Parts: sequence; C-alpha cells; structure tokens
Amino acid sequence: MRKILFLTTQFPYPLDNGGKIGAFNGLSVISKNNKVVVVSFSEDSSGYLEGKKYFEKILPNVTFLEPVRQDVHIRKKPFKLASAIVRAMIKNVPYAISKFENAAMIKKIDRVIESEHWNLVFVDYINMCGYGRYIRKRYRECFDYYIFKDHNKEYELVEQEAQKYSGIKKKILELDSQRTLMCEKQEAREADIVYSVCDDNTRFLKAFNCNAHSMLPTYKIKENKTQNREFRNTYKVFFLGGLSWKANLDGLEWFVNDVFPIIKSNVPQASLTIIGGGLNYNPFEGKNGVEYLGYMKDISGVYEDKMVFIVPLFEGSGIRIKILEAFDNEVPVVSTSIGCGTIGAIDGEQLIVADDKDEFAKGVIKLLQDEKLNKEIRKNAKEFLQNKYSLTKRQEEFENEIQKLYRKKSINHIGEL
Repeated sequence: MRKILFLTTQFPYPLDNGGKIGAFNGLSVISKNNKVVVVSFSEDSSGYLEGKKYFEKILPNVTFLEPVRQDVHIRKKPFKLASAIVRAMIKNVPYAISKFENAAMIKKIDRVIESEHWNLVFVDYINMCGYGRYIRKRYRECFDYYIFKDHNKEYELVEQEAQKYSGIKKKILELDSQRTLMCEKQEAREADIVYSVCDDNTRFLKAFNCNAHSMLPTYKIKENKTQNREFRNTYKVFFLGGLSWKANLDGLEWFVNDVFPIIKSNVPQASLTIIGGGLNYNPFEGKNGVEYLGYMKDISGVYEDKMVFIVPLFEGSGIRIKILEAFDNEVPVVSTSIGCGTIGAIDGEQLIVADDKDEFAKGVIKLLQDEKLNKEIRKNAKEFLQNKYSLTKRQEEFENEIQKLYRKKSINHIGEL
C-alpha cells in the first residue's frame, strides 16, 4: 500500500461542520488502497481519543496524529485577528494562510516527514498551503508527488466579503483577495494533481494545471426510507450550519426577518429549528416560532421529524455539503441559487431554488403542505445523490489518477536509460 501524508485544517471529529466533513470525505476516498497519516489542527483536542477510536472502525487505513492546538475562529479575538492580518501583509500571503501559522505544526511535520519516504503529500484546503510550501522546499526528496485540494475559489469568498464594506476595511480585503488568487494559482501550478469539490472550481483550476480534477463529496448512502416513512405533518423547517461564518448568519437573519413571517401567515403551525455553533448569544430570541439550539455535537437524529431544510445563502464558493447531507437524510431542500448552484441538482426535481423572499417562502410552504411533492423531491434527491456522489466512484477515480502518475514516471525513467 502507498503511504500518504494528509495535512488538513481541523481534526475531523465530531463531524459537525462542512470543513470537517470535507476532510472526512477526502480521507474516505484516498484511504481505500493507501495508508494515510493525518496531521491537523484543533481548537479543542479533548475529543481526540474519542475521535481516534471512532475512526478506527470506519477508516481503518488512517492514522490520526494528535492535533496541534490552534484558534481557528479568531474573528471575535481582536488581537489575534490583527496579528494575522499584519503577518499576511508583511509576508505577502493570504490571511487564510497566516492565521494558521504555528511553530508546533512545523515541528510535527519535521518529525513525521523525516521518519520515512512518502508516496504522496496531500494538502487539504488552501489554509495549509504554507506548510505545503515548506515541505516542497525542504523535503522534496522525501516524497514522490504533491497533491493540493482547493475546496473553494477562496479568493472569491474574500472578494464577496470586501463588497460589504467601504474605506480601509474594503481595501484590506481587496488586497487579501488578490493575494489569495495569486496563492491559488501558484499552488495549482506546482501540484502534480490539483482537486476541487465541484466542476465549476475545477474549470478555474484547469487554467493553471491541466491535471485538475473534481473530487466530488462522497457518501455511503443511507438506507432509503422514502417509501417507508410516513408524511409527518410536523411543519418543522430546519437550518444547520456554522454561524461563525458571517454568510450563514446573514442569510439566516434574512430568512427569519423577511421570509419566515410570510410562511407563518400561510402556515401558522410552522416552526423553525436552528442548529449551529459559533455564537455566544441567541440572535433570534423572541422570534415567533423560532428555536435556536446552538451547537450540537451529535446531529444524527435531528433530521427525523423535519419537513424542509433551508439554505438561505447569498455568497460563497465551492459546494454546500449540508445540502447533500439533507438529501441523504431525506429532507427536501429550499436553497438560493448560489447555495446550490455547483451541486448539479435541478430546480423542481431534486430541490427548490428561490432567490427572493416571496419565492423562497412559496417553496417552503409548498413542501409543508403538499405531501406528494414533498415525497417526490425526497425520492429524486436520494437517487441523485446515489448516482453522482457515491464513494465507490470517487475511490476508483482517485486510484486511476495516481496510477497514471506512476506509469508516467516509469515511462520517463525507461526513456532516460
């Protein structure tokens, strides 16, 4: 079996946000025929032993080293935020990289990579590219090939953030967007293979590396319940997402303030359940029919009695893992076009797409009241997930690309003799 060193931003346990799920999906793909060692960060490493035990059963070829302690969400920590911004400007690197600078991570990488020869170094997320550059510069003889997985067009996210502001803050973000774009181009060019999580981002990366491919999210599809599950008139609408990301919070506030009152006036029994960490207060206190549960470690049972899953998102890039999770758990989705555009699902067949308050409310109301439509959307979404996002297909694609690298190396070696 080949040996892969995998660098990612967060120890992926519990699987409670898109970043962790994205890393887990990647590991599920690359570990089938390979031994993988994971180096990661964690804001709270107290769950390491529990997570390690959990992954022993489902990812037997993966070894998780104890994560390095690092504050990942620093937007509300002014000193750390300012320090990261200043370092980014001085070193001419993206903020996404500077906020993950950590001397303890360098030491861990030194110990790991010096211990043996690696077939592949796999850098997951642009935030880890600083360490990828360090490895390429210092340890080029210690591995065969370098792989970079860019989950989003990260520069676009920063650019979208810049449009919300004016003055010095806007200028700082615009400069950071430029640095981020330069970084994404450079990392794509220098990788032997570059991956993205959706076809739209892959087309962007192919301009800088012809060996760019989509590694779509992967699922061991859960047992189909659609035919057996009764239509429950619970009238429960559901949101799940990290609220430390401002785009999630902004979209959710739009839904609560502008959309949900329309739904309540047509379906008085309707309620909204919100699950998402990142806040130390309840921004929806006193809102009629709205229940804010905050962070939940175990979300495995939260889908069971829900009738509609909402994705009110107006900025972003990459792919929304939570939509695919809703598909797998058989809860129909209403999303803005930017929230679901890269997934490939069709409006009216596998989900409902709406970008203004009236149409968004209309979509939710339909799914709450129309049993036939609700069941049909659920069924179609599940079949779509099975056909396009199966784990087996991703594993085969990855193995084929790695074999191509080694065949090319072998041919080149023979040609030199």
